[in-house]
Amino acid sequence: MRIPANVMSVAVVALLHPVAASAQQAPGEWVTTAQVSRQGRDFTEDLTKLYDGGFSYSAWERWITAEDMPAEVRTRAFSSSTWYALDLDLTGKVSDCRVLKPSTDPRLDAIGCRKLLQNANFGVAYAAPGTPAGRKINVAISWRTVPRPATPPLVAPAVPMPMPVSALSEYNGWPRRNWEGGLAITHFPDLQTAYPAQTGKPAGTTTLELTAAADGTTACTVAVGSGNPALDAAACATARNLPLIYTQPCEACGTRRLPLQFVWRKKGSHIRVPLAAEGGTGIARDPADTRSPSARAITRTRYTATPDIKPRDFADIADRTVTVRRPAYAMLFGADGRVTRCETSRSSGNPAVDQRICALIAKQLKAAPVTDIFGDPVPSPRTAQIVDLSGLL
Repeated sequence: MRIPANVMSVAVVALLHPVAASAQQAPGEWVTTAQVSRQGRDFTEDLTKLYDGGFSYSAWERWITAEDMPAEVRTRAFSSSTWYALDLDLTGKVSDCRVLKPSTDPRLDAIGCRKLLQNANFGVAYAAPGTPAGRKINVAISWRTVPRPATPPLVAPAVPMPMPVSALSEYNGWPRRNWEGGLAITHFPDLQTAYPAQTGKPAGTTTLELTAAADGTTACTVAVGSGNPALDAAACATARNLPLIYTQPCEACGTRRLPLQFVWRKKGSHIRVPLAAEGGTGIARDPADTRSPSARAITRTRYTATPDIKPRDFADIADRTVTVRRPAYAMLFGADGRVTRCETSRSSGNPAVDQRICALIAKQLKAAPVTDIFGDPVPSPRTAQIVDLSGLL
């Protein structure tokens, strides 16, 4: 069923189907709503993949009001829903409306299309920073009339959950172990031609963060300089003019970040983008990038050798009494995968035993190097090791 944009009147073609028998009441004794909801991010015409409801915003409540609905709908119990396929233009307004699944009252189906065409704006979507894109979306409208409650329900204000500090450092600190994704480069320039004049083409690596707003505005922040201000300035100037694209068309895109490394060499200068995490799909790389095509960012600590602790390791400790049979120890690993620090996180109750276990862990425990998002080995985050002392003391 297709409703053109210039529909200005709706024919009455069916009677309402009430949910349950109910005596007529005055209009003020009923609450009538038309809840507009997005049924998902990805458009489909397969009804088996759609459902009533979805996500919504308070601003959408103004698009269709109770006064837009037939009078008799507002004075008896009623519940039904309509599913729509909407075409949106570059500004996010509805340019076409089709009913995918009608409600029990065709008048409401038509009212929904008319009001969405007149009032709705779902916001701009972007294929790339500064490049709006039209799109199709699935929308459901839930039509309901229910008795007015005696007292309004109390709704607790939503309190946003802050991101843990440890997670923030993963995404904001340097060396960086994670990034949000979402941006990619469509074409890589010949970096040799970007060398600043009269520098003699010195070598160096500039690590920076490129930010891109939905309107196409870009900014650059140098995180780790190359040691040559001219190279760093050239890196930022080049980065701000890179052609970017979203890895998926986005809505309410906000500002996206793309960490980059500019590797300056007399021959073979190139741009390094973040690698995909293990098991993930990466973004396009510079053809001049010298990293292996199969390289992945390793973000989890994996032990390559575990401690082999034996009773004789404690033979010279006179008092081997412990109160905890499964003590725990925290370690930090260097970029080479060796333990650089060990400390007790749950004591055995015997400081001499704890000190000996830490010494054995530091000597015997090894791990595969963890990398940053560019694939370079970095010290690993804090890890824990539990030691079972049964049979050892």
